[in-house]
Amino acid sequence: MWALGHLGDDAVVPKLRTIAATDDDEDVREIAEKTANFLT
Repeated sequence: MWALGHLGDDAVVPKLRTIAATDDDEDVREIAEKTANFLT
């Protein structure tokens, strides 16, 4: 996910938001949220 953030493609934001809301792993949710926020 960090790599997606560095690529700067905001097309992945909706998927990251879904992961941030639904993944079972708290660390994964946190990284997804931070990456989505970085891209927006």
